Amino acid sequence: MDQNQCSSSGSGVPDYKNHLNTYAQQSAIPSPVYEYTCTVYLDGEAYRSVNTFGNPEDAEQDASKLALESIAKKVKEECIIIGHAFYHSKSSCLFLIFDSMCCKSILNRYAAKMELPIPTYITTQIELHDFISSLAFDGKTYMGHRARSKQDAERLAAREVIMSILGTSGPGTYLSEIFRSESMLSNASHIVEVPQAVQYTYMATGASPGSNCGGSIRRRKQILNPSPRRPPVSKTYLAPANSKSILHQYAVRMNLPIPTYTTTQLEPTTQVERLRVFISSLVFDGKTYTGSPARRKKLAEQLAAREAINSVG
Repeated sequence: MDQNQCSSSGSGVPDYKNHLNTYAQQSAIPSPVYEYTCTVYLDGEAYRSVNTFGNPEDAEQDASKLALESIAKKVKEECIIIGHAFYHSKSSCLFLIFDSMCCKSILNRYAAKMELPIPTYITTQIELHDFISSLAFDGKTYMGHRARSKQDAERLAAREVIMSILGTSGPGTYLSEIFRSESMLSNASHIVEVPQAVQYTYMATGASPGSNCGGSIRRRKQILNPSPRRPPVSKTYLAPANSKSILHQYAVRMNLPIPTYTTTQLEPTTQVERLRVFISSLVFDGKTYTGSPARRKKLAEQLAAREAINSVG
């Protein structure tokens, strides 16, 4: 047997597989059996197939499936973190309204992408100022939470569908693409600016002498101006996905040292909790800020940066 025989592909690498098959035939023993596992790398993360397979294509499919399921879970967790939050920058009076603002349009885009019928909503007024909405989508019925307006009730129903879809692997990944294209996680396109902070105070006034009227309540409108101590961080800088970059730019603008991050992986507290959880802190302008826990190191640092931004604001 010629050990220097090269592969038929002309790559110059010895065809060891062919040599092994030839040896098995000459030795009258069963042909070799190959088992494959696969590791796929995506965005700095490694996903390894759990099972072994008789051909590499099946191993690649299994690793890809694992990656998609993991990504869908991360997207759902991050959307819960961001979607249920309500951020307020004290000095510039900016509000991030991600909760339900674009859920209907996102769900419509998802339905079109998946070639599903556009969802239909049934909204009922349950009290004087409360509405509740349900919708049928892909053969299932979803019920939203109570809201003060019909539009908000429909958005909340759409959000229930979205949160349900995010828990699945394939559809959840498609939906995450729509989220990213809507810039919900990467910019603050849904920030509404309130020009001035308004505080209302109520004062009781007595009746005028000789009047048939009783006392009344007068409402006084007071404008609360933002603090002039430091320029607020720009409103486009509130989303977690680019908070580090924004804080860096703000430090340069204010001639402050660039913030340094310390990120640690938390130990699981239970036998069930096996996913990695990170928490990050940073030192900025002489103060230490700690962000919320996150499933990824990068996101943990972004959340720490956001804490600093909210404080500066």
